[in-house]
Amino acid sequence: MRIALTRSGGFTGTRVRVELDTAGLPAGEEQRLRDLLAAAELKASRSPAVRDAFTYDLAIEDGGRLSTCRTDDSAMNDHTRELVDWLLEHAPRV
Repeated sequence: MRIALTRSGGFTGTRVRVELDTAGLPAGEEQRLRDLLAAAELKASRSPAVRDAFTYDLAIEDGGRLSTCRTDDSAMNDHTRELVDWLLEHAPRV
């Protein structure tokens, strides 16, 4: 499975992109990521007129199937926040 996350916007308008291929993860970390993905309710959700919020674009390629999602800080649920935080901490920046 390959995952790409792009965080953009915020107060300074910065952009961060991370990419991860689960084939390179230790078994425990891969399972943790799969658990986070299963718990996250990945659906497009944006709040109107939220100034200085980060926007997150997530792309997941698994078994030839591509899933995408766009959300922002104020519309994101707790499970999706946990997934995003994990990716920003563990995935290499590109």
